[in-house]
Amino acid sequence: MKKLLISFALMLTLCRSHADEGMWLPMLLGQQVYNDMVKHGLKLKPEQLYSMNKASIKDAIVIFGGGCTGEIVSNQVNGVLTLTFNRPEKMNALTRSMYSGLATELNEAAGDFGVRAVVLAAAGDHFTAGNDIMDFMNNPPTSDDSEVAQFLASLLNFPKPLLAAVNGNAVGVGTTMLLHCDVVIAGPSAKFSMPFASLGLVPEAGSSFLFPQLVGYQRAARIFMTGESFDADSAIEMGLVTAKDSDPLAHAMKIAEHIAEQPPQAIINTKALLKAKNHDAVAAVMKAEFEIFAMALQSEEAMEAFMKFMSKKGK
Repeated sequence: MKKLLISFALMLTLCRSHADEGMWLPMLLGQQVYNDMVKHGLKLKPEQLYSMNKASIKDAIVIFGGGCTGEIVSNQVNGVLTLTFNRPEKMNALTRSMYSGLATELNEAAGDFGVRAVVLAAAGDHFTAGNDIMDFMNNPPTSDDSEVAQFLASLLNFPKPLLAAVNGNAVGVGTTMLLHCDVVIAGPSAKFSMPFASLGLVPEAGSSFLFPQLVGYQRAARIFMTGESFDADSAIEMGLVTAKDSDPLAHAMKIAEHIAEQPPQAIINTKALLKAKNHDAVAAVMKAEFEIFAMALQSEEAMEAFMKFMSKKGK
């Protein structure tokens, strides 16, 4: 795997030297190396790995950590790291390996002086459909060192500005992770929902603490207990979303790039002060949520709810 990563990194370095000429040929990748990457989950076509017309892809690094998914794509430009959920054919439903890749990227970005801000984004029409139900049924995250727990911890403790650009559905963790973001920009199609109880589960990511604090107890209780969704305008009114834009990623990137130009330690200190009041409380709630979530995940009630969900999905 290390050999594969090194080969890919060297290839990208060579490619950049020809960026201005637009002369890079996908064949330089080497068919065998590319085939190996596909076996490990790469979803980009050779011609998509480099395009002089798409800077966001040109400098992309496909994450092959935590199980080699290729379903999280990272791109760093001008101090801003973009992490893109890249599983559009499944509405970007998150698997354990995707959680692992996200946790790795966030933890590395936390200690990388070159990264001044991180933007979470998604390929396709939806931010994320939440957890991949089949993956969760086959590999329930029941321990503190699970990939899901690692990702949630990386969210809670990420010291730098974290932004998100949301289009389409943001289900479950797709909404709760936004509670840890400093800026969220939503597209007109954005729809948020947290149907944990409907699936026989409980809220996670500290949302049982953060969401009532944001919107009030009764409103939070109604949304959690009914699983009802809400749109971008409602999310803005609640304070979950900063603004609505037809191009949420461009809007989020503009803000992130502006933040990246500020004195970095001052930004880190400012975020630490803003988060200090609730940090320990959120950490404690997240731990309790995870323990109950793990037990619920293995319950007959949850299994029945999952099967009901899958049967509806199959119709």
